[in-house]
Amino acid sequence: MNKKEATLKYLTIITMITLSILMIFVIFPFQDQYKLSDESISDEMTSISENNYEKKYEMVSKKVIPYIVYGMVEINGKTYIGEVKEDKQNGKDYCIYYDEKDHWYSNYYVTILENEEINVDKLSDEEIELYVNYNGFMSKSDYFIWVDIYRNETYILKKDNNYFKMYNRLLCSTGANITPTKRGLYEIESKDTHFYSRDNTYICYNYLQYSGSYLLHSFPYSLDKQVLDDRIKQRVSNGCVRYSFDDSKYLFDLIPISTSIWLN
Repeated sequence: MNKKEATLKYLTIITMITLSILMIFVIFPFQDQYKLSDESISDEMTSISENNYEKKYEMVSKKVIPYIVYGMVEINGKTYIGEVKEDKQNGKDYCIYYDEKDHWYSNYYVTILENEEINVDKLSDEEIELYVNYNGFMSKSDYFIWVDIYRNETYILKKDNNYFKMYNRLLCSTGANITPTKRGLYEIESKDTHFYSRDNTYICYNYLQYSGSYLLHSFPYSLDKQVLDDRIKQRVSNGCVRYSFDDSKYLFDLIPISTSIWLN
């Protein structure tokens, strides 16, 4: 090997060593840093997504307005105001909730307070799904019912991989202020094709029972099958939730017993 070849070989070895050092101390750390940067970006994107979800829920929750009827009780020189949770015999007696307890009074002692009407926007399917799933509502059947008393609408959701999706919505009428619809979370206890009023003067069809005498059912009909009151999207009933005959039949056929129902 001549001197020129030896010099060239020496330079080649030096170059390879230099590249190895660069790979170890410069390029590899840069790659690791780059990978960490990717992970950081991914975490940040997840955080942004979660924050958007929270913000969306906050916006929707402001639109979900409970319809609460209040009663004023005047007895023994004292005055109490609380939510009217339910009544008996079409307003003969009232259950008023105050001081963290239920109190029953004759209507003689109770004044039902007027509610101020507020214009509310219609909830979209996406907003309904977000609200129900965010709050973790559950049901023993594949369906979940939400009666929006304020809007006089009923939302039906169906499970899809443990996520409730909008299935249908129905117009309804709910209880008048003096006989308000009972609010809360319940299960459908029973159902039947019809029932007669206590005085046997009218009949309602396709009922679903959710709490005692509180039902979902058709408009009231006379005994000769003439509709007596077909007002819809109004608070006019004796406390039950009313639907057209066709919608009540649809609910009756669709919804199994033990389905969860939330009325707000």
